[in-house]
Amino acid sequence: MLDSEYGKLIVEAVRPINREYYADKLKYWIVKSDIGTERNAELLTKKIFDEQVPENKEICKGRLATSMRCTKPAKCNGYCGFHQKQYKPPVGSNVNGNRIARPQNVPTLL
Repeated sequence: MLDSEYGKLIVEAVRPINREYYADKLKYWIVKSDIGTERNAELLTKKIFDEQVPENKEICKGRLATSMRCTKPAKCNGYCGFHQKQYKPPVGSNVNGNRIARPQNVPTLL
């Protein structure tokens, strides 16, 4: 099972629990605060809890010059075409069969 499928299963299992717990509290607060009527509160909770959650498309992990996250869709390695140069490959030991190949010129601990 893929991570995205597993995530969808979790969301579908938790959604009814959240609706049951928070909808009553939200309705009570709206009516008690005189923000709206009970009918308006019911419509609002229905809109909040019964709408379909949009697909979570992966966005770029890159940073703009203003140090904010880029909002373009990711293309390769989690970065858009403009921020590809910000990608840093993972650093670590390479595994060859049962042996671990250590990077060259790195002292080992005694």
